[in-house]
Amino acid sequence: MTHRLFGWLLALALSEGVWGGPTQLPSGSRITIGYRRVHPSQASKYKESGTLTDDPITGHTQIGEGVYLTAGYGEWEGQAGDVDCAVTADEEEFRKVAKVILPDEALSDMSHEDIDEYIKSQDSSWDTLKTVRISHIPKYGDGQVRQMVIPQALLNSRGGSLQIQVDCEDAQGPTVEYGQWENTKGDTSIMPARDDSEKLLDLSRQLYASRDLVEQVSDPRHIAQLEQSATNAMYTAREGARHYIKTAEECKNVKDLCQKQIKYYLQDRQAYARFLIRAAERSFEMLTTPLNAVDDAERQRGVQALQEWAARLQRQVDARAKTLEALKKGEAVKGLDDPKERDLEKTALKRELKAIKKKFSKLVDKAATFGANEGHGSVPPKEGQKQTKLGQLGEWLRKNKNRFFPSGDGDKDDYEATVGKDDKDPSQREACVKEQYGGDASQAFETAYTVIEERDDEDRICPEGQEGAAACAAAKYKGDGQAAFCMQK
Repeated sequence: MTHRLFGWLLALALSEGVWGGPTQLPSGSRITIGYRRVHPSQASKYKESGTLTDDPITGHTQIGEGVYLTAGYGEWEGQAGDVDCAVTADEEEFRKVAKVILPDEALSDMSHEDIDEYIKSQDSSWDTLKTVRISHIPKYGDGQVRQMVIPQALLNSRGGSLQIQVDCEDAQGPTVEYGQWENTKGDTSIMPARDDSEKLLDLSRQLYASRDLVEQVSDPRHIAQLEQSATNAMYTAREGARHYIKTAEECKNVKDLCQKQIKYYLQDRQAYARFLIRAAERSFEMLTTPLNAVDDAERQRGVQALQEWAARLQRQVDARAKTLEALKKGEAVKGLDDPKERDLEKTALKRELKAIKKKFSKLVDKAATFGANEGHGSVPPKEGQKQTKLGQLGEWLRKNKNRFFPSGDGDKDDYEATVGKDDKDPSQREACVKEQYGGDASQAFETAYTVIEERDDEDRICPEGQEGAAACAAAKYKGDGQAAFCMQK
């Protein structure tokens, strides 16, 4: 399990897409034409050249030779450690190039020669070697994932005029509407261009589908994919919201409708922030839980992976804060050309940042504590660290001795206040900690720390077992760490 974490973190190391602020979209005469998921070495080549490179064809060429893209960010799963890249082109040049949408029902039986004939049947003047091919990916996902292949003859290195650029460091963006472009022929009915009001619903639909999945998956890569899908939907919804901002004249007669649509969009952005928080919490759980049963070397790698993850989490907060500051100052932000669009993004981003900043900071702090102690509750610390923590525990107990103390057989109902009782004997509490936590004073101490940090959480549940001690203390004992220490296993 642990080696999978390293692959996932490598992808994040090379691509900050999941963690960047929601601002980076092409503007002016450039448009996003799709997304590509590649090996890190390929991403490095793209970064060096700034465009799609003319590499030998090694993969499957289902609808022709060339470079394959998907319409949506993160839609192609790829391999562990792969990197997402956004591909853009000059808008005017891409508008002029020939594009064909291949029919679903015949695609699985079509050879390359059949596809060439189909292109010629749509327009006999088209050069099949310079025609962009578009289709759904057969037998992948729900069968509705859209792909596009850029023929090699259109690449910059072959003299193509599209002025293609690739960004593998900030690859987020909305779903590209492959049926919207001029000079597109073929089975256009299978990819109808959606209106902006429909795009506005993408985020709420994606969040509805992802809320349960984020609790069910067991691999950090799947969490990352859900985050990518949600972020992609957020960008698409933002495009939808743009319609209600720019069409002020239309809104004069339907003012309430436009206001409601913007209100719903802002609510969805808050729900998006809550989803990112839960996804981060689940990622933290997955990054720490496997370290229970690994050797020292692998534990060290796992702790390092956790620290890298925490650094990226912090960058997500910092990126949003930086963008929000720019919006407050009225500075230009790429992808937001209209002042009203910037005002809306400022409102949405302010609420997002308020929601995630505190929660993400707590996770970052926990990761730092975990790394410093080579474990956070679940990973057994080394013997020397146990003794250090035992001393810290004793000091904490001496300062907090007039709290709770077990007076019965260990049932939760037997805890009662002990003011004036056993005040001079904190060793009894130490013994209780050691007994209830299997002698691991470090774990008990960290539990108390967690309880104190999470004292303001009122929606915690109380699972059985020592793993739920912090939650139970927060919910049942008003955040009192002493009670958490002596809860029955």
